[in-house]
Amino acid sequence: MEDAVTQQCADFKPKWLREALDELDHYITDPFTTDFMKKYIKYGLKILPTKKAMHNLIQRKVAGSKKPPHFEDLVEYVDELKPWGKQCVSLYALRYTEKEYLKQLLDPGYIKERLSEFNLEDRYNNNICRWKSDTPFLSEVSHNFDYDKKRGWLSFKWIQTRKFKELVGDRLKTFEERSVNFFIIDLEDGSAQLRIQSLPSRPLKKIEQELQAYTEEIEKLLEFHRFSPVSLEPVMKQFLFKKVLPITSWSVKTKKGELRGSKVSPAFVERRLTLPFQGVTPHEIQVYWKCQQEVGNRNRLFFALEAEDNVIVFNAITDKPRVNYLLSSLLATARLHSKDEKIDIYEVLGIHRPALGILQGGFRDWIKHKASGTPHERLKKVAAEVAILPPLVLNRVIFDIITTWLEETIVEKITNIPFIAFELLVYVILLIIFYGGDRVRKYFFRIPAKYATAVIRLILGQSSEIIINSREYYKWLTGKAT
Repeated sequence: MEDAVTQQCADFKPKWLREALDELDHYITDPFTTDFMKKYIKYGLKILPTKKAMHNLIQRKVAGSKKPPHFEDLVEYVDELKPWGKQCVSLYALRYTEKEYLKQLLDPGYIKERLSEFNLEDRYNNNICRWKSDTPFLSEVSHNFDYDKKRGWLSFKWIQTRKFKELVGDRLKTFEERSVNFFIIDLEDGSAQLRIQSLPSRPLKKIEQELQAYTEEIEKLLEFHRFSPVSLEPVMKQFLFKKVLPITSWSVKTKKGELRGSKVSPAFVERRLTLPFQGVTPHEIQVYWKCQQEVGNRNRLFFALEAEDNVIVFNAITDKPRVNYLLSSLLATARLHSKDEKIDIYEVLGIHRPALGILQGGFRDWIKHKASGTPHERLKKVAAEVAILPPLVLNRVIFDIITTWLEETIVEKITNIPFIAFELLVYVILLIIFYGGDRVRKYFFRIPAKYATAVIRLILGQSSEIIINSREYYKWLTGKAT
C-alpha cells in the first residue's frame, strides 16, 4: 500500500497524507474540499454531508488505490490554493532599458536552457512532488504565452520546510511547517511578484531573510539584476493622504526617525495638511477593500502595506481574481511615480498595437492611443486626464448650439413631442462619440439606479491616481477574460 504512494512523492511517509488533509482543512468555510471531490468523482470520490467524512474518504482512496487521486494530486491541489492564502508579496518590474530580455523570457528554449544548467529540465511545465525540504526545492516551472492575446505567465514554485517556535507551557518548543513560495512574471509587461507564505509568530528566519533567500534562488535561474523592486512608498502615501480605502491602522516615521500612528483613520485635516507638510515617511498601513468574495462569503478584503520590507501582506484566504486585480492596481499606481517606463509587449515583439475605432473606444481612447508613444507613463496619465476636458466643451458649447437650432426649427414644427427628448438624444450621441459605444453600452445599461455615483464618475471621468472599486474591477476582469 505504501509502495503505490511512494512512487508519487519522494521519501513518502504515511503521516504526510494526514498533514496534507490538515492543510486542506485550513480552508474552513469554503468549497475547496467539494471542488477536489468533483475533480475525481469518476474515480469514486463523492460529495458527502460533512467535510470530515469527505477527508476520510480522500484518505482511504489515496492510501489504498492505484487509481487517481494519488498523493501527488492532493499535494498539487493544496499547493494551487497557497498563492491566495496568507502571504507576503513583493513587487518587481523589468526595467525598460532591459525590455529585450522579455523576448528571451517568452522563449521556452531559453527557460529550458537555464533549467538544464542545474539539471532541472524535468520541472518545465511539470510538478515534482515534494512534501519536505530543508532548503528551497524548485518543484515546478510553469511557462505559457498566448501570442494571439499577447498575454502569459512564467512562474516558479518552491517547497521548503520552515521552523518556528511556540510556547508550550512555560517552554519554547521548535515546530516545523511546510511553506510554498512563488515567483511569478507577467509576460505582458515584465512585472513580477515574489510571494512568500506568511511567517508564524516566532519564525527562526524573518521575512527579510526569506526574501533574500528566494532572491538568491531566482538569481540562479534568471538574470534577476534586470529587474527592479517596485517601491510601495508612493502607494502608501496615496492611501494615507487621500481617502482611497478605509484605514484600520497606520504608522509613519517622522524626520527624526520617530514612529507615530493610530488605530483609526486619519482625520481630514491630518490627512490633507498635517501629515503631508510634516514630511513623514509611511511605515505601515492596514486597510480594507469593500468587495464581495466567494471565499468565505466575506464582503471585505483586508491587507497591509509595509515599507520596511516593501511588501503587501494578506493575512487571510482571498479570492484569486480580487488579489490579482488589487496587485495590478497597486503596481499601476507605483509606476506613476517611477522614472521607468512601462514595457509594451507590442513594442517588444515589433507589432503595431491595434487602435479601437471611435465607435468602440470613443474619442477618449483615441487620445490615449495617440499618447501611447510618449516617453513616460506619467505623460500617458496626463493625456488621459486631459481627455476629460472635451465633454465639458461639448456640453457647454456644442450642445447649446445644437439645442438652440432644434428649438428654432424642428421643435417649433413638432410641438406635441417634449423638447427634453431631443436633449436626451443629443446627450447620448455626445457620450457615444466621447466614450465609445462599447463603454456606454457596457456600463450605462447594466448599472442599477442605486449606483448613480458610478454613472456620474463615468461622465465626469476619474482623476484619482488609484481606483479600487467594483466598476474598475469588472472592467479589469472582463479585459483579462478576453
